[in-house]
Amino acid sequence: MTIAILNAIIKGFASIVMVILAVLPSSPFTWDLGELSGIWGVANYFIPFAGMITLAVNYTLAVATWYGIRWILRFTRYIQ
Repeated sequence: MTIAILNAIIKGFASIVMVILAVLPSSPFTWDLGELSGIWGVANYFIPFAGMITLAVNYTLAVATWYGIRWILRFTRYIQ
């Protein structure tokens, strides 16, 4: 009886996970803009959004790394 209950819980959990995975795209790195792809290309010609996003991500990564190292050094009391 206990095994049947555990199997039912596991099947329920697996079905919830499968529903969540079915909603997600197959790859998070592919974008389908649909009808906006032509407009996006023209707008990107005048304002380089792709380059701006790349710079923003790199800057955010650098700042996060700096704060992380700073926090580690403060934690170990190297910086007062």
